[in-house]
Amino acid sequence: MTNSLIWPASASYVNIYGGYAATSDIALPGARNIQLWPTVIKRISGFDRLLTIVKVTNGVMDGITLAGGYKKTTGHVYGGGILATNCVNLKLVSCIIASNRAETTTWHGYAYGGGMVCIGGSVTITNCVITRNKAFGYGDFATDTGYGGGVCAANSVVLIRDSIFCFNEADNTTTLRVGQGGALYANGTVAVQNCLIYANRAYNNGGDGIRIGGGTMRAEFCTIANHPNIGVYRSGGTASVSNSVVWDCGDDILGTVTLGYNDIEDGDSGPGCFSSNPLFEYGYYLGTGSPCIDAGSTTAAGAGLSGYTTKANGATDSGMADIGYHYFSGMNL
Repeated sequence: MTNSLIWPASASYVNIYGGYAATSDIALPGARNIQLWPTVIKRISGFDRLLTIVKVTNGVMDGITLAGGYKKTTGHVYGGGILATNCVNLKLVSCIIASNRAETTTWHGYAYGGGMVCIGGSVTITNCVITRNKAFGYGDFATDTGYGGGVCAANSVVLIRDSIFCFNEADNTTTLRVGQGGALYANGTVAVQNCLIYANRAYNNGGDGIRIGGGTMRAEFCTIANHPNIGVYRSGGTASVSNSVVWDCGDDILGTVTLGYNDIEDGDSGPGCFSSNPLFEYGYYLGTGSPCIDAGSTTAAGAGLSGYTTKANGATDSGMADIGYHYFSGMNL
């Protein structure tokens, strides 16, 4: 594609599903398997985002890959992959948002959401992979930055669950090198549940994993790991992290964050918190003898994690919940 797609403005109950075989005109859309028959929206040339969604109510996008969007223009820039504005109960399910970029060419300009920006309204992101997206500001002020390399939530209600953020960046195209929220910039009402957030980058200590600039942010049963600078950074609003593992970050937690039942390498304190090697294996599964097993504040069922696993052998979590990210399945060992 060479131009941005626009979801019909103010539409209701419009659902977009990908992953169909489409092998026969008679039997359209055919069998569905999003791994076998991926549906990809991809930029071919030019400088534009992939998808603009405005005032849509109860819309669903399921099983779509959005890759290579590049919104590069003057002024403040919103969304390299997706711009969602004032939507109500918009849902993204089993989508891949990859290698999109938002970049301003205006001096003292900002960029919001390399992969996706949510402005106003309410959005749920479930079982998605958000990877290798970038947001770039331009200028020599500390605020001339990218906000949310992966996702930026601005004055919106956003729930992100069962999703993975990795290798996203927030930065500035000058030598200043400053960014806010490598994976996620939160300035609304944001809940992050059972997410794996690793190897993201926000330059100049801007919060590689999650940056909270305002509003409220609550992270539960997350693994936030392998960041060169700061895992979770609260500079405004309120934030809490519970039943999570924050490990192998330059500084795991910065700013006042309410903590409970976490394994935090730096030893940040709170009820039920401790600092002990989580014994990761095969990525971020918990190895035998991990102190994170059965260390949660509630049961796996109470957390909605029955049938999920933290173990490479696929044994499902039961009884008291393990803390940190839970996979849908184990490894094929």
